[in-house]
Amino acid sequence: MKSYILIFIIIISEISTAQIGEIIWEENFDNLDNWLIETGNGSWGWGNGELQYYSENNVEISEIPNEPGNNGLHIIAKEESGSNIVDQWGNSLNYTSGKVTSKSKISVKYGMIETRALVPDIDLGGWPAIWMLGTANYSWPRCGELDLM
Repeated sequence: MKSYILIFIIIISEISTAQIGEIIWEENFDNLDNWLIETGNGSWGWGNGELQYYSENNVEISEIPNEPGNNGLHIIAKEESGSNIVDQWGNSLNYTSGKVTSKSKISVKYGMIETRALVPDIDLGGWPAIWMLGTANYSWPRCGELDLM
């Protein structure tokens, strides 16, 4: 009986060996060429009633702390009371943030997606997110969505 178990374990370990494929896209944030910066509060089709305004001033490329030579995307959330930014109903938006998308820049049909993100301690109301939408000719949610929270 022991020899059967050993053979089974060897077969399983051979089958489950990690596969390393070809890298088809890699982003090291040397610039924003692979990204579109979106602005506004998203109230006309891509927002969910957030109390913030997405601004290009809140998106930057900067060096990763303690990693000389390695850059990262830095999205900055700010409280900006009295900034005169309003939504389509005239309500004040006292917060700004950044939003980038790779829509029409890159799509992956099969493969492994790997990401690395540093998320700071966030107060009540903060909701950092990395998410992916399908590229099919369907609107959300029919196109699919994958959230990394």
